[in-house]
Amino acid sequence: MKNLSLIVNGSEVSLNNFATRIIVNLLVSILESLTLSEKPREAVFRISE
Repeated sequence: MKNLSLIVNGSEVSLNNFATRIIVNLLVSILESLTLSEKPREAVFRISE
C-alpha cells in the first residue's frame, strides 16, 4: 500500500485515511477562498511505498 502525505509549509499531514483526505480537501478549499489575495502556499504531495 502506498503512503500519501501532504506537506504544507513544512508540516506533513498523512492522507492514508479517506475521511482525512476529504477533511484536508475541504480545509484547502476554505483556505484558498480566504487567501486569494495572498501569495500561494507551498504544498507538496509525496507518495512512498
